[in-house]
Amino acid sequence: MTSLVDAPQQSIYLTSDLHLGGGLELDELREGGTDVTYDDSKLQIRTLAMAVARRCSGVRVNAVAPGWVPTLMGFANGPYAPDDLRAGYMTQVWPAEGSEPASRGSGGFFFHREPEDDIHSSVHDAHAQDGLLDAYPQRTEVTLR
Repeated sequence: MTSLVDAPQQSIYLTSDLHLGGGLELDELREGGTDVTYDDSKLQIRTLAMAVARRCSGVRVNAVAPGWVPTLMGFANGPYAPDDLRAGYMTQVWPAEGSEPASRGSGGFFFHREPEDDIHSSVHDAHAQDGLLDAYPQRTEVTLR
């Protein structure tokens, strides 16, 4: 989707701290495989966000994690999820509004409106970012502009 729309003024990617347990799984992406876990997908999103932040200098790009909030996605445990639903969605609203200096930057990862420092090593690795950006068009025939 990032490559199919005109460049916006800002992009906010929704990810998770579960990205820490993921792998980029570039061979799976290139070959059209389906052996990609939820954690892998969250790492891919987080790494994509930082690649876009690095490559698209006029666009403010951040990633946010709402936490484990009570949704149907949590299946049987969803209603008992430990995180605050309002804090989860306000983390997405906060950088969109840009009403506070801390919410106006680019290349950040936020959880409940606070910077998250526990980040997988691939996320800020330009080589890993470029590998991900090279794998996507092999699967989708769409290149990041």
